Amino acid sequence: MNDFSIGFIGLGLIGGSIAKSIHRIFPDYRIVGFDNNLSTLKEAVSDGTLTEYTDDIHTIAECNYIFLCAPVHYNIEYLRQLKPFLTDSTILTDVGSVKLDIYEAVQELGLARYFVGGHPMVGSERSGYEAATDRLIENAYYFITPADGVLPGKTEEFSTFIGDLGAIPITYLSLIHISEPTRRTPISYAVFCLKKKKHQNRTLSCVQYTIN
Repeated sequence: MNDFSIGFIGLGLIGGSIAKSIHRIFPDYRIVGFDNNLSTLKEAVSDGTLTEYTDDIHTIAECNYIFLCAPVHYNIEYLRQLKPFLTDSTILTDVGSVKLDIYEAVQELGLARYFVGGHPMVGSERSGYEAATDRLIENAYYFITPADGVLPGKTEEFSTFIGDLGAIPITYLSLIHISEPTRRTPISYAVFCLKKKKHQNRTLSCVQYTIN
């Protein structure tokens, strides 16, 4: 068993699909799940995606990479719980399309040094772990959104890892919102807002990036 470990908090469509991709490409990696749905965790262990599951946040904090795959307001609470246990060897990431709240929490909690956010441009008509597949992110654009102050080398390391999973990493700074891919046309797009401050009032400058 490889000593490299990856923790997942939340194991729905996106988290489950990334975990399945990791297991397919790096079968020796230790993959640990943390989710409030025990049946999902048991299924993921049964099908081989997870090495194990836990209800101890400290076990997740010991992983090399930690994927936050729960809704944003839950992820922010998990950040608080993880904070005392993180080390400089950790890469902390999320998969959500809405970035402003999580980025503000990362800065307020002093976790920017660990945080390389992300979001794969994928979707499905179905949801939950039962809809997850080990090919969902393959050949999909995957936005990499490092926090201001992330430790040197972490963005490049994580981007390489995402590329190894078969996705197409694209790095942006100050990314606040990424739209979901459209399902009716072959064009998907990302809307991102560069945060600016003027006279202590936050204003947003928004740009649309179109991917053909």
